[in-house]
Amino acid sequence: MVWPEPAHVDALVDLMRPEDREALDRISGGQSAAVLREGIARSLYCFTYLADEVPLCLGGIIDIGTVLAPDGLVWLVVQPDVERHKKRFLRESRRQMAIMLDIMPVLRNAERTCEGKGLRWLKWLGFEIGERMLINGESMVPITMRAVIGRDFSRTVPITDRKTAPDGR
Repeated sequence: MVWPEPAHVDALVDLMRPEDREALDRISGGQSAAVLREGIARSLYCFTYLADEVPLCLGGIIDIGTVLAPDGLVWLVVQPDVERHKKRFLRESRRQMAIMLDIMPVLRNAERTCEGKGLRWLKWLGFEIGERMLINGESMVPITMRAVIGRDFSRTVPITDRKTAPDGR
């Protein structure tokens, strides 16, 4: 994981699944790369996951809270090749969640494609998945994760443990 660079944004936008790029274009007025750059600029913490110098995902947290309720908007954009690096991605996901929860004790967002592998991955990480609702005309589910005293994300669940691996294998 490295801090995002402008070239990472351009490459990731080019490599995204068409339906993900279309969704990002809808909320950004066709400016996917610009909205990702803004996300990086507004993030308290962000990262690019690289494999062979190719960005597989870009994510971070944006402060949306108050002094009394410190909440972070967690965001992540992936491209399909992340599947080829699944084990490392899963381990890094846990590590990144620990870092983000140290910065913001509550992480939240609404997820458009919360089904299948994506849903299993979010649950495996520890996100609470809310009831599906319409947000700006799109079917979304709210996701929330709260820091828990004593929770240790540095220990990863072995990928061979089929009961907890999000890919169901």
